[in-house]
Amino acid sequence: TTVFRWPFANVGYGFRPRWLGAPDPAWLAALRTALVGVRLELDRTDAEAVPSAAAGFELGPGSNTWRRAVDGGVAAWRASLVGKHRRDLDKYRRDIERSGGEWLDVTTPSEAELDAVFTLHRARLTSKGAARGAVAPAVERFLRTLVRCAGAAGTRLTLLRHGERFVAGALSFVHASTLTAFVSGWAASHARFDLGRQVLHHQVLQEFQRGLAAIDFLGGDLPYKREFGLAPAPTVDALAVAGALDALCGRVLGSARHGLRRLRSGARSAATVLRSGGRSS
Repeated sequence: TTVFRWPFANVGYGFRPRWLGAPDPAWLAALRTALVGVRLELDRTDAEAVPSAAAGFELGPGSNTWRRAVDGGVAAWRASLVGKHRRDLDKYRRDIERSGGEWLDVTTPSEAELDAVFTLHRARLTSKGAARGAVAPAVERFLRTLVRCAGAAGTRLTLLRHGERFVAGALSFVHASTLTAFVSGWAASHARFDLGRQVLHHQVLQEFQRGLAAIDFLGGDLPYKREFGLAPAPTVDALAVAGALDALCGRVLGSARHGLRRLRSGARSAATVLRSGGRSS
């Protein structure tokens, strides 16, 4: 079966079109008509772009992305944060400054500067024992190409130098005054500066000077996104099968995945009981 997905949806971030204005509610029907006999897998489509009654499509909740509008400027954004989180952001920023840390912000990064960000990203995940979660080579190639295409107007790369080395970095992009953070990393040796939040905090503050309207930290429900005042934005997964055989295969595969999840859940439960000395609640 031929499958149609969003361009670059398979490189790790669920890339999909950025809707400018309200799309025509008939766009799904037009796509279905144009691609007869093709399986359509339109994951993480912006919820407002999908009509509730889409003929020929099965609609389901997609993964949330984390976003917020910041129309009131930096003062309004800061005032909206929980006091403890705001104080922590300020404290660690002062600590970095007092320790001699130097921020480098570029919109036309060199290959060496891009290398530094991806190296820090891999180092962060390796230190957490999650090296397999690092940006895949195909994703890295795509992001490097996106840097060239976005140019100075759309690219934001930040590095923090401490002494003779870079200890934190982030690569983000700006479109329609929305800052979208893609890749970040930091050295475990400087964890005392809370660099995971600080490198993004620095980028947000810098972008307010250019007229920031919204922040987008992509998917994943991680605590720091709430601390920046972001909220989950729902998306929709839209599926249209290519025909009766495709639908049957989809049901079989769905049942197999469900069974596998049950087996894995049972194995995890058994492991928990063993670790607790045979006790279960």
